[in-house]
Amino acid sequence: MRKVALVASLLLTMQADVVYAQGKQLSLRWGELAPVVSGRRIAIAPAPGARVEGRVLEVRIDTLELDVLKTSDEGAHPKGRALIPRSSVSRVEVIKERVLGRVIGAAVGAALGTLIFALSTIIANETVGNGATGAEALWIVGGGGAGYLWGWATDRGKTTILIRPEPDR
Repeated sequence: MRKVALVASLLLTMQADVVYAQGKQLSLRWGELAPVVSGRRIAIAPAPGARVEGRVLEVRIDTLELDVLKTSDEGAHPKGRALIPRSSVSRVEVIKERVLGRVIGAAVGAALGTLIFALSTIIANETVGNGATGAEALWIVGGGGAGYLWGWATDRGKTTILIRPEPDR
């Protein structure tokens, strides 16, 4: 029984690692950026050591207007509306957010936990003569939790955009 649980745990862990490794990279000019990032959640590093995350409100000719949601430097980039100069944006991470993976992952994980619980109950009745213990019921909760985390990993994807210089005219 413990071997089955170990295998199930390893499979869930490996799936999450594979999903985390995914990600795309694009190379765009500033003028091509607006249709890709408008209204989306992004992360940028406007200064060395700083990280700003927020929703793109507008891409202008010389600035990027953001609704800053997270910041590593509250003094330089406070939360709320901010104008980030074009010259300080060389790389943009577009963050993909969904919920479907978490829902599916939690359901599948709970189903696997229920299966393990049912199998352990049958084995316990045949070998020991009494039913499953409360600890075995934790497989349902643990499976659901592990599935949720796996789903969270699939829901959080990112696309990295490198900003190319505009051609000389």
